[in-house]
Amino acid sequence: MLFHYQVKNENGCHKPIGGYELMKNVFEISAEHVQYLAREKMSRESSTEELHQVRKGVELGLECCWEQVVVTAIRETVDDR
Repeated sequence: MLFHYQVKNENGCHKPIGGYELMKNVFEISAEHVQYLAREKMSRESSTEELHQVRKGVELGLECCWEQVVVTAIRETVDDR
């Protein structure tokens, strides 16, 4: 799995509130996931400097359009019901 969906609170416990789980983050991309992709695409792991550049690139990409991605995901979730 490339994306880890967190559904636990700070104590590591699930906490239902109003019919949904309290989530700290909706998704998270770990360095291990990035390294997995680096091995698949480049046949080697990324250096620490490369990981910092990947992080900046992901942040820049999400900075301009993350809201539209989330809105689209919400609409698709509702439409699938």
